[in-house]
Amino acid sequence: MVLGPIGAKIKYSLFYISTLIDVHDILTRIEAVMAMSWIIGSYMKASIVLYMIYVLFNGMVGEKETKIFVFPLSILCFFMSVTLYRHELEFVENVGIIWPLFITIVAVIPIVLMACITMIKKRWKKKTDNGTMKKDQYTTT
Repeated sequence: MVLGPIGAKIKYSLFYISTLIDVHDILTRIEAVMAMSWIIGSYMKASIVLYMIYVLFNGMVGEKETKIFVFPLSILCFFMSVTLYRHELEFVENVGIIWPLFITIVAVIPIVLMACITMIKKRWKKKTDNGTMKKDQYTTT
């Protein structure tokens, strides 16, 4: 938005914008701070995802608080991140075309389906509760 139509053609537009920032002689060359924040953020995301995979795998296997899977899962994630794409065009195709379709199928459709099933169950339960008398109504004190 800041760069206009050329923003879509620049590879790392946020980094490019950080090179343009120059407020008198006080605030200059903040691209190093931007790069450090990207690296730290990527490390944090990778750590959180690795922990989630570890917890999920332990739950699937049935082990509790076992650290035996941490190293093999870390190596697997590392090799997948290194060998996932052969070149940049394959990455662009996967991110732009395949990923939105995959997320729609895997994430959006099941959530919408579960919400619809929950609404139907609530309406069904409300109908059956309204149509029948409760056990307490039969007894008189």
